[in-house]
Amino acid sequence: MNIDPFFETKHDKITTKESFDSKVGIIGFFLCSFDTTSGLQILFSHPSKLQNEKNETNILKTHCVWKIENIPLRIDLKFSEFIYSAFQLQDPLETEKFISFDRPLYGIVIKKWKDSNPLPTRNMVEFKTIIETGIGSDLSLLYKRKIVASNPIRRREYKELSKKTASLEQFLKDSWKKFVNQLEDDQGSSTENLEHLPDPTKIETSLCAQDLFKQKISMRILSPEEDSNRLMVVLVNQSESLQDVLIHVSKRTEFFSEPVWEQELDNWPLKEDLILEFDKSDEVEKYLIKISSRKTTIDIKSLEVGTSVPV
Repeated sequence: MNIDPFFETKHDKITTKESFDSKVGIIGFFLCSFDTTSGLQILFSHPSKLQNEKNETNILKTHCVWKIENIPLRIDLKFSEFIYSAFQLQDPLETEKFISFDRPLYGIVIKKWKDSNPLPTRNMVEFKTIIETGIGSDLSLLYKRKIVASNPIRRREYKELSKKTASLEQFLKDSWKKFVNQLEDDQGSSTENLEHLPDPTKIETSLCAQDLFKQKISMRILSPEEDSNRLMVVLVNQSESLQDVLIHVSKRTEFFSEPVWEQELDNWPLKEDLILEFDKSDEVEKYLIKISSRKTTIDIKSLEVGTSVPV
């Protein structure tokens, strides 16, 4: 199962400044979903041509917004000549968000030129709020349509979903137009200069994609909705096909490390994932997950498990 498909580091310049006309350097945006079964899916983009570019999909798959739970506002990824500003979406009726196989994470990614004015956080929050309150509870319709789109047997279901999602797409287009217009109106404002100062509430990382590829083994933590007392840890091989792999899990105490589980693998293919399950407890328990191959340590991950630990 591929959670993070291979990312092509060679980036073709598929976008030119002549292709998109925006006074504030905005190129467009993507509405995406992410889950451990289908990986990243582009559910909608404006302009629509953006979602047809393979390189765009590969860049979005590596964005840190899919790797971190409960992001307060946004994460900016600098790549080549562009900045991809992203934030997570949540149904306003949900008090908590658990990422599972049947409940993907939704997010908006805005693409802009790196040398243009920074996006004010205030406008980003307003755009996020409008989408969440307007169509937050209906995002699953766009997700379902994407899933059945390539299945010819479910063609009728796809057409029915397309009719239902037409109004959602129009809402996204209208909301985006208002967002861009507001940015253009505010650009000449003298108070806008204050927005260009560093924003302490914004997570900005220019090494997001690069750091992903330095990791030999990536780890993602999930909390199954059907069993809140268990924790799922997804390990993904990011380096190369590995042979004779040993997964060793030990519990850490103040002075000692106690082995609790061990598994041998003859072969661990590139991009294949392994899922480990842990029981939660009233007290925080600390674990070390050591991955080794042929007497060589590949990676060591630390993990904290407890009912009070956010996941």
